[in-house]
Amino acid sequence: MWNGAFPTDAIENAMTAIAMHGGETVTRAEAAVFFDQLFSLPAADTETAFYPDVIPGEWGSGDIYTAADGAAVWDGPEGRPAEGPVLIDSQLYYAGADGYFLKNAYSGSLFFDSAGRYTSGNAELDGYVLAALREATDDSMTRDEMLRAMYLYVRDSFTYLRRHYYKTGDVGWATQEALTMYSTGRGNCYCYASAFWAAARALGFDAKIVSGTYGEEEAPHGWVEILRSGERYTYDVEIEMAVRRDRGASDLYEMDDSARQRHGYQEFSATDDMLPRSLAGELLPG
Repeated sequence: MWNGAFPTDAIENAMTAIAMHGGETVTRAEAAVFFDQLFSLPAADTETAFYPDVIPGEWGSGDIYTAADGAAVWDGPEGRPAEGPVLIDSQLYYAGADGYFLKNAYSGSLFFDSAGRYTSGNAELDGYVLAALREATDDSMTRDEMLRAMYLYVRDSFTYLRRHYYKTGDVGWATQEALTMYSTGRGNCYCYASAFWAAARALGFDAKIVSGTYGEEEAPHGWVEILRSGERYTYDVEIEMAVRRDRGASDLYEMDDSARQRHGYQEFSATDDMLPRSLAGELLPG
């Protein structure tokens, strides 16, 4: 039963199959091979010929038999994904109200390219984040569970390195700091925040990166905020990592307003995703 979503490897196999025999016209055998690859259906046994124009053992004959047996059926409109984020092979798509994926369009501040996949606007960063998602999550998880898993992944997989800081309200630094963390494995609070920010957005959460201050001393600091069901939540990977490193206990995942105030997070003037894209320095298509 097909639910409308194809694995990436199935699409690649199908395109390879049709390219090998492609031309201005497509034969029945070529079409059968293409769709069997797309649906990941095995070729049938070809010892017995069912059709006078199909030679057993000839290229595509097994796929013709498979395609003719009625095994693949459309599950109806109810089989289409509900409106919202859809993850296929750790890659993010967004289904519109009509059940079709957005293409060359935004959902909030998240951009989906011509293939319908989310992109940060930086292919190198997208590659790092995809590899991390495939390492830290699996298809059995909900998106909330994946978000938590990526928080722990960023917290536990990287090493702190003192680097420069940003002033409250500085923007345009998130992509580069995320690249620094994923490529070198080391960085400061801005790098930790950016690495989680990039992962959260790749999971379909409209995450914001923040440069502000922390604690009574108002030390320069970076963290992530996500608006969920109308409530703003704060995620501070680096401080939690530092407390645990010093054998302390801390949980700074998904802090609400009261927890944020208790820990001394100071307000900020702007974030990358709250400014016009031309000013934020995070240029994306569109």
